[in-house]
Amino acid sequence: MLRNMNPEYLRREFLKKSLYGFGGAVGAAGSIQQMRTLQAAAGMNSALSGSGDYKAMVCIFLFGGNDSSNTLIPTGEHDYALYQEGRQHLAIPKEDILPISPATDNGRSYGLHPALPEVKDLFDAGNLAFINNVGSLYAPTSRQDFLSNAQHLPIYLFSHIDQSKQWMTSLARSRETQGWAGRVGDLMQSVNENTQISMNISLGGANYFQTGAEIIPFAIGTGGTVDIRFDTSRPDFGPHYEKMAEHFRADYGNLFSQEFAKVRNTSFNNHHEISSKLIESGELATVFPEKNYLADQLKMVARMIKLREELNVRRQIYFCWLGGFDTHMPQLEAHHDLLTTLSQAMGSFYQATEELGVANDVVTFTASDFGRTFTSNGAGSDHGWGADHMVMGGGVQGGDLYGTYPILDLGGPNDSIRGSWIPTTAVDEFGATLAKWMGVTDTDMPTVFPNLHRFNTPDLGFMA
Repeated sequence: MLRNMNPEYLRREFLKKSLYGFGGAVGAAGSIQQMRTLQAAAGMNSALSGSGDYKAMVCIFLFGGNDSSNTLIPTGEHDYALYQEGRQHLAIPKEDILPISPATDNGRSYGLHPALPEVKDLFDAGNLAFINNVGSLYAPTSRQDFLSNAQHLPIYLFSHIDQSKQWMTSLARSRETQGWAGRVGDLMQSVNENTQISMNISLGGANYFQTGAEIIPFAIGTGGTVDIRFDTSRPDFGPHYEKMAEHFRADYGNLFSQEFAKVRNTSFNNHHEISSKLIESGELATVFPEKNYLADQLKMVARMIKLREELNVRRQIYFCWLGGFDTHMPQLEAHHDLLTTLSQAMGSFYQATEELGVANDVVTFTASDFGRTFTSNGAGSDHGWGADHMVMGGGVQGGDLYGTYPILDLGGPNDSIRGSWIPTTAVDEFGATLAKWMGVTDTDMPTVFPNLHRFNTPDLGFMA
C-alpha cells in the first residue's frame, strides 16, 4: 500500500513498477528492434525450435561474498594443517566436517560445513557438484600479474558492487550493464511460444544479470505476481490514479509513449494471467522449510515451473537471492545460519523438481560477489576473490569437483593477498557451460561471453 500521497512520488512509483515490477519480454523503446532480434534468434536456434523440450536455470546469488573456505573444506593432513593455521579461530573442527568422496581423485580430500547436510545428500546422490575457485577474470591471471598490477586485472577488485556486477555480466573490465543471462534471453526468447512473458524471471527485482539489450526481467514476489496496490479509499488519491490510468489507455502519436503504454498494458495482462493460473494450479506436495526466505523464493520458482505448459514456455532463467554474507564481524554463528538456510532451501527445491518431473531439466547454481579472505581479521573474514560454487540438478554430472581447488599456501601461486585466491576458473567458463546446456550454440557463444576466447575451457564438463 502506498502511503505517500505526493503526486510526483506516485507518478515515479507507478512508472518504476510498470517497467520493472512486472516487466515484459521487451523494453518500451526497443520493441521494433526486439522483433528483428527475435526473428534472427529463431533462425539461429532452428535446431532447438522443434524439439519440444523444457530447460530452466535458477541462479541463487549470495550477496556479500560467501566464505567458501568454510563451505568446501580440505580435510587431508597437510591441507587441514594449513587450513587451521590460516583460518585460526574460523577453522571448523575436523570432527564436525561432513565428509564427501568426489568421483575424481585428485590426491586431496574434502568435506562440507556441518550446516550443509542436504547439500551433502545431493552431492552423494550425484545431483550436485562443486566448481572450484571461480571468479571474475578478463584473462588467465598469475600471482605475478596481480603483484605487478597487470593491465588485464579486473577493475575495482574486492568491491561488492563492482565484483557482483562483473559476476552478473561476465565483463571484468567493463561498466556494461547487460548481464550474461540477459544476452541469453536476447538470443533465445523466441524459442518460447509465449513471448509476451519474459523468459527471465526475477524474485529479486531488477538486476544486471537478467537484463539484456532488449529483454528485461519479469519481477515477481514470493506470493506471485504483484500488481500496483494503491489505497483507493483515500479521497485525495482517486483522481491521481484515474489520471495515470487514462495515460495508459490513450492512443499516442509519440512512439516511445505508445510503446511504454503497450508494455504497461502487457504487464497488467501478464499479472492477471499468471496470478489466476497460480491459483488454479494449487500447492506443491513438497514441504519447504518455514521462516526461510530463500525457500519461499524457490517455492515460487517451482510453482512457476509447474505452469510451463500452460504458459507455453520452453526456456526460463530465474534469479533468487540470499543476503548477509559480508561476514567481517563474528562469523561462525552467522555463517552457520546462512548455510543452513541455503542447504535446506536447495534440498527442498530439488525435491520439488522431482515432484514436477523436471529434475533433469532444471539446473540451480550459486553465485556471489566474491569469496572471502582465507585469513581471519580477528573476528571474521574480509573481501576476497575466487570462491567455490555449487551446481545442482538431475542433469549435473554430480558427486565431483570441477576446476582446481586453490593451493592453501599464503604467498603461494594462488594467493593475491591474505588468501584472497586468484581465480583459476573464470565466470565466463562457468557460465558458458550452463549456457551451452540451455541451447546456446558455439556460434552464438561469443555474443553471450565476449571474453570466453581468452580461456582454455569453454565447457567445464559438469553438465550431462
